[in-house]
Amino acid sequence: GIYAPSSIYIGIYAPSSIYILGDFNGVINPNIDRTTKTDEHRKLPKVFFDIIEHHQLKDSWREIYGDSRYFTFYLARHKSFSRIDMIFLTEKMLPRIKKTDISPKTLSDHNSVTIMLRGAKRSFRWRLNEDLFLHPKINSNIEKTITNYFQLNLPKQTNSMI
Repeated sequence: GIYAPSSIYIGIYAPSSIYILGDFNGVINPNIDRTTKTDEHRKLPKVFFDIIEHHQLKDSWREIYGDSRYFTFYLARHKSFSRIDMIFLTEKMLPRIKKTDISPKTLSDHNSVTIMLRGAKRSFRWRLNEDLFLHPKINSNIEKTITNYFQLNLPKQTNSMI
């Protein structure tokens, strides 16, 4: 199995544009992604690297900043910094990176990792998500709305004597 904390987010922007981001509780390269040699934030498991390789995902921070050492988490008991919060993108998305940053921590014990992507220049046609009709509560709301609409908008019977 693979440990995947709830703070990991996997998304699909388009069929060949996958991104994975979050707190991975481990580092890719202990030599540059942490300051001390402890087991507290160990290297990520082999299955993680298999997924990254299979989907040809790239670490957005390393793609922009190379081997620079910048960290997202501080573990006080070991006086150790590590980069355990990361954003991975498919190679196809890399040219769209406008900016990536590790911000100072504020409300969390982690520094936030951000990425800004250039917008895709393509046309988009909106379609209704038909799966919405599979939810009984949504169907009930639709029925009530349609009933109210027709009650308010159907012509009232008029007296033919007028």
